[in-house]
Amino acid sequence: MPKTTTILEVFVSCPSDLVEERRLLEEVITEFNLTSGVDNNVQLQLLAWETHTHPGLGDDAQDVINQQIGDSYDIFIGMMWGRFGSPTIRSQSGTQEEFERAFARFKNAGGAVQIMFYVKDAPLPPSHIEPQQLEKVQLFKQELSQSYGGLYQQFTTAEDC
Repeated sequence: MPKTTTILEVFVSCPSDLVEERRLLEEVITEFNLTSGVDNNVQLQLLAWETHTHPGLGDDAQDVINQQIGDSYDIFIGMMWGRFGSPTIRSQSGTQEEFERAFARFKNAGGAVQIMFYVKDAPLPPSHIEPQQLEKVQLFKQELSQSYGGLYQQFTTAEDC
């Protein structure tokens, strides 16, 4: 018998130093879809620039990502650790720009997108320490709390998320 399933699109945004966490998020979503999702007729679809964009033209690479991912996803998951990311022509990093787009939608469309932000609080390998990047991460955490009225979750290992 046919059934109706609600599909919720989940956009994940983070700099390049959280590969393991992104992989684990894919596993969690797959497990949810096979268990609770089936029971509740809900499926999560993970959107990521690596899988949901293709070569294209725009003002810069981030603009191409923005155009192709769009602004219709239901859940925004942002993550940071030791890297803030690379600047775009519109923001200090691609991750910050993606967050700002989601936040604008949240404010202007009455909470049309659920925003969750996670910050890894674990030691960095010495070869990965970039003081300027770490400073930007710290400033962004403050901005999340003070300017955006947000609450972020800290975690130590990928399994803690």
